[in-house]
Amino acid sequence: MHEQFDEQTRSNIVEYFEKYGQTATLKRYKSFKNDSKKLRRLIDQHKTAGSRDFKLLQVKNIFYEQFKDRRDRLISVHDWDLKKWALEAAKQVSLDNFKAERGFILNFKKSHRITSRRITKFVTEKTLEDDAVTQKKGKEFNYEVIRYKKDNQMDHSSVWNTDQSGFNYEMVSSRTLSTTGEKDTLGNIQSMNAMTHSYTLQVLISNAGDLAPKLLLCLQEPSGCFGPRVVEEVRKATSSNV
Repeated sequence: MHEQFDEQTRSNIVEYFEKYGQTATLKRYKSFKNDSKKLRRLIDQHKTAGSRDFKLLQVKNIFYEQFKDRRDRLISVHDWDLKKWALEAAKQVSLDNFKAERGFILNFKKSHRITSRRITKFVTEKTLEDDAVTQKKGKEFNYEVIRYKKDNQMDHSSVWNTDQSGFNYEMVSSRTLSTTGEKDTLGNIQSMNAMTHSYTLQVLISNAGDLAPKLLLCLQEPSGCFGPRVVEEVRKATSSNV
């Protein structure tokens, strides 16, 4: 397995190795984790940098980064994209007579566990930007909370977090074992309404991991009030902390 170092770092390691030897190099460059075989592989790679095998490795690394960049931005990628990037990368490293044939692409996909998949959800560029902004604000908020607690000498039991969780009235599995070839696979439920309507549970938990003595339970009631019979049923069915 070839180690991933940029060209400048690789040159620095080789130069240090040739000047001070293996033991000193392993001690200086902690990324090797004292693995002499790993270091030797890097030295051999550097010495054979002009070989065709090494150039093929460079080609794969270059266009794999292009693939990752595209998928990180959720852009569709196809086999012809891989072939185009491979040919462009071959020119960059001066790899002559390289054609990026079908077998090369298939082996590349297999080694990186890349396969064709059906897109199950589409998102816009704005959605991605909003997610990035939300994550950034979340990190900033966490930092402010930590700073505020420290400045005000607050202990963990004084900081509380709360969130809501929604649950359908009837929870059933959407998958089952059944007979191969049957026209329709059916499942039994008590009520269709219970599958589409939910209740909301809201709890509070402290930074110390303690639950608040009370929790909030919001049930489906358009009018905002229960009838006398339902009130009695709810009281019997719920515990004292609701």
